[in-house]
Amino acid sequence: MGKLVNRLLSLRRDERGVTIVLVTLSLFVIFGFVALAVDVGRLYETRRQLQNAVDGAALAGAWELPEDPDSAEAVAYNYAARNDVPADAGDAVTARARISIFNTNDAIEVTATRPLEMTFARVIGFNTVSVGATATGIVTAWMPEDLWPFGIPENQLGPAPITLHIEANGQNGNFQPLDFDP
Repeated sequence: MGKLVNRLLSLRRDERGVTIVLVTLSLFVIFGFVALAVDVGRLYETRRQLQNAVDGAALAGAWELPEDPDSAEAVAYNYAARNDVPADAGDAVTARARISIFNTNDAIEVTATRPLEMTFARVIGFNTVSVGATATGIVTAWMPEDLWPFGIPENQLGPAPITLHIEANGQNGNFQPLDFDP
């Protein structure tokens, strides 16, 4: 019985084999960091590509607004496809002209989503992740034919603040249409 107790105590003090356990645990931690770096890096790169594509598509589509919202959507789809985000290759792309805070059909919203296959994250159950981006292009000003730019005559400029008036108290207004003819 004494020999058995002595043998158990000697096994308890024996440190052989501890290194292999520590190396194995360290390999799992290192593998986790590699998986995180590779898969999350690919996720952010895909997100950046999608954001660039929808930004360009929204800006291109906004040039057609507010006159032709259907053409704006078609232009947005075309520019998304030019930036490697085609609507028919597994990516979900939507372009929609809409009302913003200014006027009817003065904004276009472009959204794209892309499924991304994971490499190392499959070990923990993430096979595919959906990556998305959205951009909105808004037309803030356009020049209707009956809008004229106005300015203050040079002889009325000075250090004092200028108050614009339109025929107030029997006086003519102190601003006039600008003349752009050479």
